[in-house]
Parts: sequence; C-alpha cells; structure tokens
Amino acid sequence: MGVGLGAAPCRPFRHTGARIPAVNMARGPRVLQAAHRWVVLLTAAAVCVLANSAAARVAYVRFEAPGNITFPQSINSAGAVAGYFDNGADVGFVRDPAGTITTFAPQDSRSTTSAFINDQYLIAGDYDDGDNFRGYLRQPDGTIDAFEVPGSAATEVSGLNNGGAVVGSYLVEPTNAISHGYLRAADGTITTFDAPKSARGTIASSINDEGVIAGYAYNDRSVSHGFIRSANGKFTIFSAADSGHGENQGTFPVSINSKGAVTGYYVDASGAGHGFVRMPKGDRLEFDAPDAGSRFGTLPRQIDRAGTIAGTYADSNNIFHGFLRRRDGNLAEFDCRGPKFIDTYVSAINDAGVIAGSARKIDRDLGFLRVP
Repeated sequence: MGVGLGAAPCRPFRHTGARIPAVNMARGPRVLQAAHRWVVLLTAAAVCVLANSAAARVAYVRFEAPGNITFPQSINSAGAVAGYFDNGADVGFVRDPAGTITTFAPQDSRSTTSAFINDQYLIAGDYDDGDNFRGYLRQPDGTIDAFEVPGSAATEVSGLNNGGAVVGSYLVEPTNAISHGYLRAADGTITTFDAPKSARGTIASSINDEGVIAGYAYNDRSVSHGFIRSANGKFTIFSAADSGHGENQGTFPVSINSKGAVTGYYVDASGAGHGFVRMPKGDRLEFDAPDAGSRFGTLPRQIDRAGTIAGTYADSNNIFHGFLRRRDGNLAEFDCRGPKFIDTYVSAINDAGVIAGSARKIDRDLGFLRVP
C-alpha cells in the first residue's frame, strides 16, 4: 500500500530526508519539512478522455470530498479510494467504486490523515487528538479503533497490507526527533525495531502481503540509506549508486510490491531528486522523467505487482505532473486535464493500473482517478 512522503508543518514528525524541498504527495502542493519529523454526497465528478502518445485511451475521473482540498492516499484492487480532505480540519474519507464518498474521523480527532485501504476495505491512518498522534483502524462496518505504540509520544501510520498488518514510525519523546519503526500485526501485537546504522532515526515506509517492510534510516551524519526488513526480522541495507553523502541526502524507499521490488527516490550530491527501483534479487536501476527539472526532480510513489511505478515529477518551471513507468523502462508523463488545473500529484496505483491522486487548481485540490 501507499506511504506518506511527508506532512503539514503541524505534524510532530515526517521524515523526508530531502535537501530538495521535496513535495508532500500526501498533501498535494504543500512542501515537506526536511526534518525528522496523509454517507456524504459526492459534490463533484467529471470524466474526460485523453489519448497518450501510444494512442491508448485513458479516462480521468475527478471528484471532491466536502471542502476545498481533497487528498486521495491509496486505492485497493476494486478501485475504492481512501484519503482525507481539508474542511477547516483534516477529515478522512473513503470513496467506493461506485463513487459514493463516506467521511469519517476518530471520536476525539482534531485532524485525521494518512488513510490506507486494503482489499478487505480495512483503513489505517493516524490522527491528532490535541495531545498526541495516534494510529487508527477503521473496519468495513465503520467502527474505528485507536492504537499507539506503548510508551510513545506520537504514533504515525505509513502502510497497510491485505493481511491487516500496519507499519509506521513513532517518537518516544515529542522534543526528540529520532524516530523508530514498528509493525502492528493483525492481532494487535506491536513489534518495534530500528534499522542498522540508524542513529538519527528509522522510518518504516511500506509493507507487502508477505510481511516484508521497506523503509529508510538516517546514520549519525543524517545521511539516509534504504532497508528491507524480512518477515523474520532480518535487515538488508542498500543505497542508490548515485545518492549523495551529505546531510539529508541519500536513498529513500517508499513502496514495496508483493514480489519484493522496491521503489523510491534518492537525493544526489547537488540536492536533486531521482527515481530508483530495486529488483527482488538486488539489482538497482535509476531513472528520471524526461521533462523533470533539477529542483524537485522525480518522486516515485508506489509500485504495483507487475513492477509498474507511478509517481510525480516537477518540470523546470516547478509545475508538477504525473508519470507511469513500466517494468520495461517505458515512461509516460501525464496530467489530469481540466479547467484551470495547475499541478498533478500522484498518490497510488493498484494492480489494475488505476492511479489515484490530486489535481490542484488556484482555489482548491480535487481528487482524480486515471483509469486505463
């Protein structure tokens, strides 16, 4: 499932590691911090059909939750989308395949974000109750249960698999930005962990259905390296070949698929972002969207079972667009076209190739689906 790449400044921690002002894909156009740190009537829907360079036709379905800002975060195999919207405060939503939007929030929530949905329609995320950040699980019947890592000052959710396991990161002290990883099993058992060489923090980004976790960790010089944690707790450490070795540079995995392929981005010595994919046997490839600029660069978001990667890139004018990279290396750029749309942000892709994301206008952000 998906993974948040950052948060609004009010959140106690989101790790980006980027010296570049890496875009918070979980919150559309809002800029990530580089410190340690995503039954109501459908209010709008539209469909437009565009042709890509291969003349294959795709449909774009645009939708809004109540409020001015809609941020889809994840999409399951059936096409149900979970995310959150800003209506004065962040509130969670789920959009079913028929287009009906239902909003939700834990009872004591002041801000509900980071919604990940699996094929059983279980939704995981985190929320702010005014005193602490906690995780939550929303059952298919709408029941919401809160959880937190015992003894933590803040618990954040970054991934959910089809078995009901949740991964994320937590802080022990709110004034100490060094985070640690955790795994919450379907039965509620929580296992905490730190990756090797993680003096400045461990971030668990994603978990696949086999229980393998991908993430990254900062060493004592605040350089990030990627890790894969097997279901039995064994760590494999890796870095993109051209990743930088300065503070807040390095390698940042964000998604792992069911076959064990990992995608993410790396920050080079100049501070520019680039995409990478690590194959299950360890081979690594680096890539960029052809029209990516040098400031924000290329930022993968998720990899599906077939090895197709969806993400966002920024051009030389710092305008954001979506991209789709096939396993064979073919990369297509796209935008969710519509009246006065400025930026396109990709959040997730399912195994049917349907992409969920948000498109920014001057006055609001809309959710969209790109349907092949």
